[in-house]
Amino acid sequence: MQIFQPTTLDGMQSEMDSLLQRMALLVAHREVMEADLEGYETPGYEHFKKEVLSKERVRIAEVRMTIPATNVNLHERLQGQYNEAGTLMQRKESIVASLALVRRQISEVSGKTERLNKRLKKTIERK
Repeated sequence: MQIFQPTTLDGMQSEMDSLLQRMALLVAHREVMEADLEGYETPGYEHFKKEVLSKERVRIAEVRMTIPATNVNLHERLQGQYNEAGTLMQRKESIVASLALVRRQISEVSGKTERLNKRLKKTIERK
């Protein structure tokens, strides 16, 4: 619920402009995310995730266990690679969750725009 709602035409118009600008940004963001998601929805991604990334994480963990604890630099580099492989494995799920959030925000802004548009029409009819 919005505490302050402009009652003048200029105030409503500026609010409408800001809502439309936010909507344009959200739609552009959604399009980028959908394009990014297409790459992860190919049949080869699940195979890559299962056969390559998961095995690579196991290999990195095994190599890390064989390195002496005194070699901190190498341990840190291997931990970074291990974490990166994990991030790649979860990338699709992350994009799907973010996309759902953006779609919900678009819906909210669309609803606000519709309500403001009705208020604008009523205000114009009164004058």
